[in-house]
Amino acid sequence: MLVEIKNHDEKTVWLPSYGHGNWQELQETDRDNEALWQRLGFNAVMLGDFHPFAESSGSVHCIKKYIRREEVPE
Repeated sequence: MLVEIKNHDEKTVWLPSYGHGNWQELQETDRDNEALWQRLGFNAVMLGDFHPFAESSGSVHCIKKYIRREEVPE
């Protein structure tokens, strides 16, 4: 997952999902993960099928360095 906390009220988490194709039974786990983060006060954004990444030993952490960040004024 990728977590962004801008302030106490602006918290987002991007979650990979795995309950796709031949892995439909993992949809319940995807929903549980989403609900857990929502209970923690995060806006949970479910990402698409991450099986292709997982099969190649990758995940969300492999893409985070490409996210543009802007400086926040103090």
